Amino acid sequence: MPNKALEYLQKATPLAESLLASDSRSERVRQLCSMLYVRLAEAPGGLGESTVGDTRAALAYIRGALKLQEGLAADFPNNLAYRHALVAGYSKLGLIYSAMGEREEQLEQHRKALAAARTLAAAEPQHSVYRRELAVAHRNVGAALGAAAPAETTQHFQEALDIFTDIGAADPKHSDLPRQWALTHLAKSRFEVEMDKPAAAMASAREGIRIVEKVVAASAGDAAAQNTLALLFTQLGASHEKAAMNNPREWANAKDAYSKGLTIYEKLEADGKLSAADANKRDKLAREIANCDAALEAQANATSR
Repeated sequence: MPNKALEYLQKATPLAESLLASDSRSERVRQLCSMLYVRLAEAPGGLGESTVGDTRAALAYIRGALKLQEGLAADFPNNLAYRHALVAGYSKLGLIYSAMGEREEQLEQHRKALAAARTLAAAEPQHSVYRRELAVAHRNVGAALGAAAPAETTQHFQEALDIFTDIGAADPKHSDLPRQWALTHLAKSRFEVEMDKPAAAMASAREGIRIVEKVVAASAGDAAAQNTLALLFTQLGASHEKAAMNNPREWANAKDAYSKGLTIYEKLEADGKLSAADANKRDKLAREIANCDAALEAQANATSR
C-alpha cells in the first residue's frame, strides 16, 4: 500500500470512529469503520509480515472490524454480503494468530470462518465465490489441525479439493480458482511431509505445480501465481529432502526443485515484484541448495572410497 494511501487511512479512521461514537447503530458508519480497520490491518507490516508490534496492531484492527461485522450480520441476517465479510474477517484473524504461533486461536477462527462459509454456500449453492470461500475455509481448518488430527485434516483437505474440482468444471474461467486450488495441494503436501509420507507429498506438490503453471503460461506477469509456483517448487524440494533420509539419490531431485523455486524468485526480483518477505524465502532456498550440494558431495565421496 503506498504511503500516501496509508496516511489517508490513518486520517480517515478517527473521523469514522467519531461518527460511530455518535451513532453506534448506523449501518453505513459501521460499514465504513469496518472497511477502514480491514484496510489498516492489511497495510505493510500487517498480518504478521513485519514486526511483532505490527502483528499486534493488525490483530486489534481485525478484532475491531469483526465486532462491527458480527453486529451487522446479526442485525441484517438476510444480507449475505455481511456474512461474506465475516468469512473474510475470521480467516484474516486466523492468519494473524498463525503468524503469532497461537495454534488454538488460529484453529478457532478458521472453524468460525468455515461455519460462516457453510451458511453462505447453503443460501446460494450455485454461487462460485461462496463455494470457493467454503473450500478455502476447509483448507485453512485442515492446515491448522495438521498432524494433531490426521483423519480430520485429511477429510478437510479432500472436501476442499472436491469443491475446487466441481467449481473448475462448472466455472473454468473463475479468476482466483487455480491459485487457491494449487495452494490447497501445497497445504496438503506440507501435512503429508509432517506425516512422513514423502511420496504422497511429492504427488500433491506436483499436482499444485501442474495447476498453477497453466496460469503462469497464460499470464507471465501474474506475480501472485509466480509466487505460488515458487512455494510449490520449494515444497516439492522439501518432499524430496524428506525422502532422501531413506534414499540419498533424492538429494539431486530436492536440489532441482529448490533451484526452480529460486529461479522464480530471482525473476520476480529482476522484474521489481519481489516483496521483502519473499526475499527471505529466496535466501532460505539458497541455503537449502547448499545443503543439497553438501549431501551430494558426501554421497560422492562415500561412493568413491
